[in-house]
Amino acid sequence: MAIELLEKVENFFLNILKKIKLGFLAKIYEDHREGMRYIVFGALATLVNIVFSSLFYYVVFKTLPEKNRSDFSNSVGIGLAMAFAYLTNKLFVFDSKTEGIKALFKEMASFVGCRLITAVVEVLMMRVTVVYWQLNYVLMKIVTNIVVMILNFIFSKIFIFKKKGAKTDE
Repeated sequence: MAIELLEKVENFFLNILKKIKLGFLAKIYEDHREGMRYIVFGALATLVNIVFSSLFYYVVFKTLPEKNRSDFSNSVGIGLAMAFAYLTNKLFVFDSKTEGIKALFKEMASFVGCRLITAVVEVLMMRVTVVYWQLNYVLMKIVTNIVVMILNFIFSKIFIFKKKGAKTDE
């Protein structure tokens, strides 16, 4: 049901693009639907990450030393974005179907495992750029998330939400 609703929304906007003589953009979207969905939901997950980590950085943890403030705020943002990303990737991007609780937990474990790898990349990049180089927190959060989004797509496509029956060993 969720995927059908998404397809209706997509088709609505694609029809608008066609009516305003931007059909070539609609064609690009249609030809690369999975990647485009990943970008849209990845951007939303990034927004969740940035909004919540910034809220914790500037409000909740504002009295902590800079290293702890950055690390703790990042952890909150990453955790919330990870939960949002798993649900949206499973339901809307890769349309993943799992049969049974064991398969679901295996998929979730591989998702979380890969996301923990990119979370470490994100925390290290933020530590270097914000704590040591003293660059703007929000700007570096955006730049860091672009790198992380690319890595997450690669991991999701290859390891987590691979299509059933697709060759994995060549």
